Amino acid sequence: MRESWWWRAGGLVTIAVLALAVLGLVVGIFVMTALGQRLDATAQEWTDGAGWTDNAALELWRSYLAVPIGGFAALAALTLFVRARRWWQLVAMALVVGTVMLAATLLRDRLDRPWHGHPPLEQTLPGAAIAFVAAAAFALVVAVPPAWRSVAAVSSTGVVALTGLAITAGGERVSDGVAALLVVAVPGTIALAVLRALPPETSRRRTRFADGPWLLAWLAATFAGLALIGTGLVGTGMTDIAEGMAPPVAAGAGFSAFLSIACLLFTTADLGSRALPPREGGHDRAR
Repeated sequence: MRESWWWRAGGLVTIAVLALAVLGLVVGIFVMTALGQRLDATAQEWTDGAGWTDNAALELWRSYLAVPIGGFAALAALTLFVRARRWWQLVAMALVVGTVMLAATLLRDRLDRPWHGHPPLEQTLPGAAIAFVAAAAFALVVAVPPAWRSVAAVSSTGVVALTGLAITAGGERVSDGVAALLVVAVPGTIALAVLRALPPETSRRRTRFADGPWLLAWLAATFAGLALIGTGLVGTGMTDIAEGMAPPVAAGAGFSAFLSIACLLFTTADLGSRALPPREGGHDRAR
């Protein structure tokens, strides 16, 4: 008995709806409210004071490597899709990248950031560079042969995490990076759900680093817990018991949230694309 599309894709649709809801919360809190702006400003205070802004390695990655690596990932994904004649997946991932960049541009241009006394006033959510790198990496995870998807997912998480750290150290707010990943998650999971309408892959294939998704899921839960604890401590003023405690706790909470969502994003890319046919026009020889 053939499974229905909803049975195979319902989880992905649910993830997309949740990601959209969380994105709305991030915008509503960190752009619109004084509390959210204060949390961002407190985290940035520690980043500036700790010297991350002037770190040569992060500057190199931020200014010269991050976006080219994203472009290389997009080109590699294109090559793999064409080589395997996976035309529907190619179209879907191209639409994901295009939608992500359009959404990032519209949000940055159309959202008005109210002034609550926490500079800068400029509206920079979501981070466009982070969104591009994450979207390209998401497409690459879907594009690689099934045996290598877990390796690609873990590697992509590391690249996106380093990009987020470098760009946040360069002056963007932590919430910008979190929103960028959510902007990728919404169309990315919707695309995977739609692609589940294709005839599923039924053969069992050996997967290198098969525990990759579970490692990422465990890390996502750990970082989410740290983010909630840190945000609670700063938001309730409990960090005021020691001078200078709030900025590092806020920065740690913000980047923990970023890492948690990055881990979840690429876990979804890995597991969500496993049932997709590795070759739409014939038998797949890639193992």
